[in-house]
Amino acid sequence: MIWLALLFLVELAAWGAIGFAGYSLAGWPAGAAAFVAAVTVWGIGASPKAARPRPVAWTVKALVFGAAVGGLALAGAVIAVIAVHAGVRLSGESTGKRPASPAYTETHGYPDHRTQHPRR
Repeated sequence: MIWLALLFLVELAAWGAIGFAGYSLAGWPAGAAAFVAAVTVWGIGASPKAARPRPVAWTVKALVFGAAVGGLALAGAVIAVIAVHAGVRLSGESTGKRPASPAYTETHGYPDHRTQHPRR
């Protein structure tokens, strides 16, 4: 359960970073538009309940997290770049490695390698 909370916080940080970068570079309308665009793209392609193949979800996540880190770097927020990058790396989103907790398995449908249950 804690792992899911960490993943959600990393997603929120990425969306906020994109909004902040848009605000810093072009003002509040651009920041709001960038935030809404990031959340919309994430919801369509990377949310747990979105109907899409796994490679599409990984591509969307890479684009959103890359935009967050790149936008913060362009805005000059070096400490925030390090924090978002560390959060992405810790969450396993950038490598595709998933934790093997039962809560994560039930929520996302990935098999747990520690238990020997048949695939559905």
